Amino acid sequence: MSLAPDGAHPPLLRVRRLGGADPTLPLPFYATEGAAGADLCADLGGGQVTLAPLQRRLIPTGICLEIPPGYEVQLRPRSGAALRDGLGMVNAPGTIDSDYRGEIGVIAINLSADRLTIRHGDRIAQMVVAPVVQAIFAEVERLGESARGAGGFGSTGRGTADGAAREGAGSRDVDGGGMAPSIAADCEIEHGANLRGHPDDDRVALGLSADRETEQGATLPGFAGDGIAADGLADASAGDSAAQGAVSGKAP
Repeated sequence: MSLAPDGAHPPLLRVRRLGGADPTLPLPFYATEGAAGADLCADLGGGQVTLAPLQRRLIPTGICLEIPPGYEVQLRPRSGAALRDGLGMVNAPGTIDSDYRGEIGVIAINLSADRLTIRHGDRIAQMVVAPVVQAIFAEVERLGESARGAGGFGSTGRGTADGAAREGAGSRDVDGGGMAPSIAADCEIEHGANLRGHPDDDRVALGLSADRETEQGATLPGFAGDGIAADGLADASAGDSAAQGAVSGKAP
């Protein structure tokens, strides 16, 4: 067991398996001594799920966590699976709050051009345990000054040399709802329209059209649910319970 950076023992996370979960699957585990994320396995009842390109699906893990107060669990994609298979997460990083006691679910998405199969026991994500604080919010009439001010959306430049040249050139105060010049002046992206106002004005917003067709010819209407069955399993992206899980990275 590795000690925390301050020499203290790491936080204890209690794990409960759901009824019907596969008891042979490992609990979240660190693959190497220096790993920041613990690998998390899919519990698909011995079966598998196939995702079409850009299809998303809530993947169950069969476990629930008791996270100690003052900590959160972040769900992140695994870099190897992302590079090799295009397996990503819609809400990366997903946040699991310390008072949540339901099943951990991973909102997976296939970012490749091919169909992607997730099998029972596959390592689909990694969990990072991190300390958190809750802030106190106070409404004020005026904010303290800073060198950066309201500059944002690329106001510091692209590379290491052009930040100073662009300082103050691509941003202005947006009090009253005014749009800063660095924000797209003509940002209609429906059906592949150009992103105006971006340094690369002619880049096309790929993948954002209302109707997209995969190489297999299946239409993904509006990116919501996509209407594609995954090996007979119910599409977890439909319904209020799945929508609730999609907000936080948790299963309904």
